Amino acid sequence: MPPHGALSLDRAPSLIVARMKTHDALGRRLATAGRQPTGKVVRPTEARLRVLTALARHGPLPAPILYAFSPTRGYDNFRKTLRDLYHERSVHGGAYLERPFVTPRRRTDARALAVDCQPAVYRLTDAGRAALEAAYGPDDAPRGNAPLVHQLLTAATTASIELAARQAGCRYLSTHDLLADARCPEATRQAANPLRIPVDGTALIPDALFGLEYPDGRKRRFALELDRGTEPQHRSGAQRNTVQKKLSHYPTVYERGRHQHHWGFPRFVVLMLTTSEQRVQTMRSRIPRWPALFLFKAQPDLGAFWEVPTFRPELFETPWTGAHGPVDISRA
Repeated sequence: MPPHGALSLDRAPSLIVARMKTHDALGRRLATAGRQPTGKVVRPTEARLRVLTALARHGPLPAPILYAFSPTRGYDNFRKTLRDLYHERSVHGGAYLERPFVTPRRRTDARALAVDCQPAVYRLTDAGRAALEAAYGPDDAPRGNAPLVHQLLTAATTASIELAARQAGCRYLSTHDLLADARCPEATRQAANPLRIPVDGTALIPDALFGLEYPDGRKRRFALELDRGTEPQHRSGAQRNTVQKKLSHYPTVYERGRHQHHWGFPRFVVLMLTTSEQRVQTMRSRIPRWPALFLFKAQPDLGAFWEVPTFRPELFETPWTGAHGPVDISRA
């Protein structure tokens, strides 16, 4: 599996080509070069659709995590699959994947790696979505419009939970699965953003919405929020999307039953993933009511110097911090 290092995507445009060279001294194609098609036309095989489906369910993901979703055996073989999906024209028009390149944020420690050593990050193109719609029907799950780095870290979080849940015999319920439930109102499915719930003159939009179905058939639903320390925990002003507002809006939504009216399920839990235990304790102290609605976990590499995310089974396998002690989401 390729190495990983620290990147900064927050202020990067969607595509930055780091250098003009297309191959290294050994003739290998550089990850930083643009598309280099060979003229073949790519069709959506089962193995390729697995990759596209993972990106549709979660958002932009690095190659090592995508490999965990693929039936292809051998990482070198899987890289060939990705090259075809990225470089070659498809039967649905353009290439199925795009690759949002970035330049690494240089560090002063040994973990600062050259750009060629970073795992490539991939996301769906319109052709990729067309292939999925042709194979499985339309997908009503919303497309993320958060900054790219936030999308990537959110996607890696939910993808890690899905992969670990599969290993434990659980079924991951994507946003699409939740919206497809018969109890979800049709108006929500048809909304521009089905995750958006109006509350007190503004709106609450989770970073992700998903569920888990356990081996005994019981289900739990989760709203996920990533706090990278870039949003203030408290600031005055009605227009500011602060952490404090999120901590206040979720109890309001729950008390008024807005989640059941809008999404169709009676209960959910908010997973708050942040950068430090100190920040966890600060947020917990500012929950106005319904503290049992929230679970917290610290992941330090979400902050200013972060690394291309890898598979993190501990997000599913180890307890989160709840109002009354540790809570294990791997159990119903």
